[in-house]
Amino acid sequence: MAEGSIFIKYNNVVIGYGQIIKEGSIPIIVNFGILKDYRSRGYGKLLLSYLVNILYDKGYGEVRIKVNPDNHIAFRLYSSFGFKKVSECYRWTKII
Repeated sequence: MAEGSIFIKYNNVVIGYGQIIKEGSIPIIVNFGILKDYRSRGYGKLLLSYLVNILYDKGYGEVRIKVNPDNHIAFRLYSSFGFKKVSECYRWTKII
């Protein structure tokens, strides 16, 4: 099984989180993030590397990641790992 959640801690405090889900047979990293006070310190790279390695060890040859299109910092991180943008998803909200 490749689905699950991973937390990253610093000094026994949870500072980040990432989740792996599957759509069909493709694993997808979702809900990935590091708390603001701990960003730009390498924790995002460490957590992303850990998640990707879990999938590699399980024999997956492909992984996708979901990200908000406005999150340019995340795009840089994911690009540095070789992720490529293949599509955009737009959400529509109706306020009633």
